Amino acid sequence: MFKRLLVAGLILTFVLSLTGDAFAAGVKLQYDLKKGDTTKYRMKMKTTTSIGALGKVEKMDTDTEMNLVQRVIDRDEKNVMYILTAIENVKTIVNGTPADAAINKQAEQVFTLHMEPSGKIISAQGLKSEMSMQQMQLAFPAEPVDVGKSWETVLPATDQIPTTLKMTYTVDKFEKVQGMDCVVIKSKVVSEASKGGVVSQLDVNATGQIFFAFKEGKIVKNAVTGTFGSVTNQVIEGKTEPIVTKVLVDLVMDIVK
Repeated sequence: MFKRLLVAGLILTFVLSLTGDAFAAGVKLQYDLKKGDTTKYRMKMKTTTSIGALGKVEKMDTDTEMNLVQRVIDRDEKNVMYILTAIENVKTIVNGTPADAAINKQAEQVFTLHMEPSGKIISAQGLKSEMSMQQMQLAFPAEPVDVGKSWETVLPATDQIPTTLKMTYTVDKFEKVQGMDCVVIKSKVVSEASKGGVVSQLDVNATGQIFFAFKEGKIVKNAVTGTFGSVTNQVIEGKTEPIVTKVLVDLVMDIVK
C-alpha cells in the first residue's frame, strides 16, 4: 500500500506536474519543445506516513531527491513531440537512514512520451506498469488564458489510483522566474467521496502551483502539498481488520539550467 501511495505522490508531481503591462491580455499555453532540446529538473519530496492497524500506529519519515531529464528526440509535422524521459539519481532517506542503493535503483526508469503541444499525451513506451500516463498529463485549454481563467479535468479511477480525481487549474498571476516570463497556475486535486463496501478506498486532497514559461513553452517549477489517505480491509487471523494509512506530501520540482 505504501508503494501505491508513493506512486500517487509522484504522479501528482506531473499533473499539478500559470502582471503587468508587459503581458498581453491573454496568452496561449502550449509546450513548444524543439528536436534536440534537453530539460533537466531536480525534484525533492518529503513525506510523513502513518499506518494504523490492530490498535497500533507506525510512523515513517521519508526524504527523496531525484533528477528528471527530458530530451526531445523528434517532432513530427503535426508538432507531436517524442520525448525521452529519464528518472535518475534517486536518493532516499527513511527515518534518517539512507536507503539501500538497490531500492533507489528500483525507482529509476527511462520511457518515451508522445505529446501534443496542448500537453495531451498520446502514448507512452517503456513506462513501468504501476504508473499511468492518464494521471500524468497536464493538458492546457485551446483558447488563450488570462488571470482568473479556470478549467477542470476529471480522471477516472484506475488499478493504480482506485478513485476518480477532479483537478482544477486557475490562472493566478504572471511572474518572472529564473529570467523567464511565467504564468502561475494554482492547482487543486481532490478525490470523489469514498463509497462504502469497497475493499480499498483512497482519499486525495492536494494543492499546488505550476510556473509555466509561456514563451519557451515549458514548465519551470511545480510545487505540491497534499494528503493521501487510504483504508484497506484485510483479513487477519480470521477477522476483517481496517488498515488505515495517511501520507503527508511536500514536493518541489525546479528546472535546472
